[in-house]
Amino acid sequence: MMKRFAMATVVAFAVLASARAAPSEFGDNGALPESERNFLDLFAASQRQLDEPRSLQSISALRVDMQIRVARFMNQNPLAHGWVGVVEDSHVNRDGTAWVSIKISQDVALVTTKDRAADPDALSLIVNTSPIYPLVKGLKSGKQVVFDARLLGAQLDTDEGMIRRPQILVAFKDIKYAETGGKSAQ
Repeated sequence: MMKRFAMATVVAFAVLASARAAPSEFGDNGALPESERNFLDLFAASQRQLDEPRSLQSISALRVDMQIRVARFMNQNPLAHGWVGVVEDSHVNRDGTAWVSIKISQDVALVTTKDRAADPDALSLIVNTSPIYPLVKGLKSGKQVVFDARLLGAQLDTDEGMIRRPQILVAFKDIKYAETGGKSAQ
């Protein structure tokens, strides 16, 4: 029994290590800033636990625990600097404001609000006088970017949705296409 447990532990660590080191469309995990890897680890731990059979109450408790850990992280590290992601979507609204969604993993997206009704003070929404507005206006889905942002909080969803597909509300400060071989990713 103990031998089986030890073997399972070794296999689990090998799988985690290879997943951490494997390159993906979101960038080489080893090349991601440490703070971004640590942030993603908060969600991955809860997502793995969610795969185990659970009651609705325990899913809710898991979500609350994850939210506490994420809030603590954002209080200690409110700025994402040099993080890497892939543009999921962006849009310019009729009023000239813009929004963007950038995935930093298959399941985790950093997003702005989508309109003035949701963000009347433009804390997250990108206004046309913002220095990043021209780039956001022309962002292409699927392109890798490097960005700086202020982490604001999590978008509300169901307990399971907040664990499996979290959307973190941010205020982007800078967004640039990632360089690949010295050329712009455009």
